[in-house]
Amino acid sequence: MYINIEHSDKITGKNKEETYAYLCNSATSSLLKSSLPSIKKFLDIDDDNVFFEYLRWLYCRNLPSDWRIGSTILAYLREMKLEISHELEVQCLLSTCSQWTYFDKTQKRIIAIQEKNHPKNIICGEKSSQARLEREVFYFSMESSLKTNYQYNYWLLDNESDLDQLEKINGSKLL
Repeated sequence: MYINIEHSDKITGKNKEETYAYLCNSATSSLLKSSLPSIKKFLDIDDDNVFFEYLRWLYCRNLPSDWRIGSTILAYLREMKLEISHELEVQCLLSTCSQWTYFDKTQKRIIAIQEKNHPKNIICGEKSSQARLEREVFYFSMESSLKTNYQYNYWLLDNESDLDQLEKINGSKLL
């Protein structure tokens, strides 16, 4: 991933930890801006203070900043009592699925996430089976709603045919 370093004075700092933290934060901020175009309506992600407040919020709640970054943004916006558009919710969950396809090293091939407010909607990410193939993110609507106890249920599946069996498989809480 290419990181555009606009403020070179920030990385010529006193030590390697500051430089590393700055690069990690820049990479995360770039990821959020590119995968969540609707985020600008809710947060000024370009403002370092706003972005660092979100990171502080994650740290104080001991929440992950791994592949679940999209879902933690949703939790953050909800805690701020902001009305989240369905468009942004889908973007955040697609981003979560996409990041899972990179991060997860298990044999599972698919992640499926169910929205509590739209329980028929299932948002998915599928790992590529070969290096030359692209990974996929997609969503679909089920004919009937699945029962959910959480804001977002998720399942890790072996293959696409398992998507037809979600009601028989116990989901897990995303956050």
